[in-house]
Amino acid sequence: MEHAHDLGSPEIGTLHLVAALTETGSGRAGDALQGTGVDPAPIHEAALQASSDSSHDGPSPGHIPFAADSKKVLELSLREAIHGESRYIGTEHILLGVLRDEKSPGARLLTDHGVSAESVRTWLDENPADGL
Repeated sequence: MEHAHDLGSPEIGTLHLVAALTETGSGRAGDALQGTGVDPAPIHEAALQASSDSSHDGPSPGHIPFAADSKKVLELSLREAIHGESRYIGTEHILLGVLRDEKSPGARLLTDHGVSAESVRTWLDENPADGL
């Protein structure tokens, strides 16, 4: 929501989700990207740039709703968490959710930077989270 707010977007899109998933300290999503040999920094910058290209005038006030494609991604993220037998939706599940919605701007940006759901899932399977 912070990225959408700062960029003056009327709703939270998948590019905003990708920007959040690729910023420093983004948890398992960032670890998975780095673990698969992908540098998250250029993806983060590209997501912010693409988001700002379609944004409006200045920060948006108040609550910002999720766009339809982001709602779909969150539903897919829940499915990923359930499939992985997790009791919570983590950044890694959201990353996989974005990648599953192949037509979304966020998924296209990730795949353009060499990210695939298969490589992320393989890395996550080989590097389970501690205590989960």
